[in-house]
Amino acid sequence: MRVKWTVGRIILAVLAVGFLGIGLTSLWLGFQNDRDFETWGNHLLMEGPVDLSEPGEFTFSCVQLSKIPHSAQLRLKLPEEFQEKDREELMEMMAPLEATLTVGPEVELNMPLLLKHRTLRDKQVPLFRIPLLGKGTHEAKLKVEHGVPALKGVPQRIEGRYRLCGCEQLVGVVGKVLGTVLILLGLPFAIPLVCGILRERKVTVTADPTRPGKTDEPS
Repeated sequence: MRVKWTVGRIILAVLAVGFLGIGLTSLWLGFQNDRDFETWGNHLLMEGPVDLSEPGEFTFSCVQLSKIPHSAQLRLKLPEEFQEKDREELMEMMAPLEATLTVGPEVELNMPLLLKHRTLRDKQVPLFRIPLLGKGTHEAKLKVEHGVPALKGVPQRIEGRYRLCGCEQLVGVVGKVLGTVLILLGLPFAIPLVCGILRERKVTVTADPTRPGKTDEPS
C-alpha cells in the first residue's frame, strides 16, 4: 500500500527527521566525548628509561590522540626514596638540568614547569610541556645538555600524559543536553506522523476487498 504524502505530512516528516536526526547525533557525540575523556586520562603519550645524570640524547615515539586536552606534560619518575623528598629538595636537586624536548617541529625547554607546581602529582617531577600536534605518532627527542649528578646510578623513567582540567567534558555535556532537547522537540512531529500513517494503513486494509482471507458470500 502506498502512503499518501500530503503537504502537511511532508512538513511533519522533515521536522521530525531534522530534530530527531540531529538530536540522536548530538547524543552520540556527547557520550563519545565521555569515552574519549576517560581514554585521554589513561593514555601514555610516551614513556621509557632515561639517564638525566649526564649529557645524552633519547628518542621516543609520542603517540597523541587529540588536540582537545588542556595540555600534556612529560614527567620524571624516580624510585621510592626520592618520592619522600619535598618540592624544594627536588627543585634544588634538579637545578643543574639543562635539556630540550623536541616533538615534531616544536622545541620545549625544561624546568619552568617545576617552579609552578606546589605539589607533585603522583610524586613525579614535571620536566616539559608536550606540544599538542594532533592525532598521530610523532618523533620525540630528549636532549640533555647538562645532567643532574645526584641521579647518577638511579633508575629513571619518563612518562608523558595529558593534563585534563575538566573543560574537555563541556563538549559532551552540551551534546547530551542539546540532543535530549532536540529529541523532545522532534517527538511531537514524529508521533502524529507515524500514527496517521498507521491509521491510514489500517483503514485501507480493512476496506480492501482483495485482501487475503476475503471470500464472496453465496448469492
